Amino acid sequence: MVKIKKNVNTPSSLNSENIESRREELVSEKRYIDESKYNDCYKNDDTKEALGVMYNYKCVYCEQRLGRDSSFHVEHYRPKSRYYWIAYSWDNLLYCCAKCNSSKGTKFETMKVSIVAPTDEDLKNIHSLTKEYNKLEKPKLINPEVENIEKDIEFFDNGFIYSENERVQYTIDSCNLNRDSILNERAKLFNDFFKKKYLRKLREYQVTKNKDYLIQMKGLLEDFIEDSKDKESDFLAFRRWIVKSRKEFEKFR
Repeated sequence: MVKIKKNVNTPSSLNSENIESRREELVSEKRYIDESKYNDCYKNDDTKEALGVMYNYKCVYCEQRLGRDSSFHVEHYRPKSRYYWIAYSWDNLLYCCAKCNSSKGTKFETMKVSIVAPTDEDLKNIHSLTKEYNKLEKPKLINPEVENIEKDIEFFDNGFIYSENERVQYTIDSCNLNRDSILNERAKLFNDFFKKKYLRKLREYQVTKNKDYLIQMKGLLEDFIEDSKDKESDFLAFRRWIVKSRKEFEKFR
C-alpha cells in the first residue's frame, strides 16, 4: 500500500441528476438497495477511467498491476451496505482488484462510535466527507488516499507482509494481502532481482575480484531503484523495502 493522491475533479457522472435521484431514494429508504439501477451508478465509464488513471491501473491494497483493459472493481472504502448515502461519493471510491475486494467485503471496524446516518450538511458536501468521518470514527481500515503508512509496513524476503501497527495489520488481514497468489508474485520479484541477478554478480566479484562485476551490480541496483520510484511499477512498497533493507546494497548507497 502506497499513498495515492486523489484527483480533486469529481467525474461528471457522479454529479448527474440520475445519481442525485438515486441517492435521494437511498436516503429516504435509509438503506442501500442492491439492484442494478443503484449498483450501476458508481460504475460509469468516466468514474472507472478516472480511478484507473489515478491509480496507474494498480489495486489500492495489494498493488498488483491490473492493466488498462483488465477487469477491476470500483471499491467503496466505507461499505455501501452501511454508509448508503456515500455509495456515489467520489472520496469513498477506490480502485481495487477482485480478490482484495472480495476479501475485504463489508469489513469496517471503527475505534470510535460509527456514523449511522447523514446530516443535512453531510449531504451538501457529499464528495468530501472521508477526512471528517475519519476523525469522528477512527476506522481501523487504512485508506491510502488519506494516509501514508509505508513506514509501518514490513516484509520478509518471501513477500510476506506484516505490521506492528494495529490498523495496518487489520488492513492486511482484511484484504488478505498474504494470499498465495500475491506472495508468489512478490517472492518472484525479490528472487528475480536479488538472488538471480544481484547476488550472482556479488559472488562472481568475491571470487574473481574483477571490478567490472561491481559496476554491473551498481547498474542493477540503480535500475531497481528507478523502478521503485516509478508510479506505474507494481508492488512499490515491497520494492522500496528491498532497497532499504538489504545490507548488500550499502556500498552503493
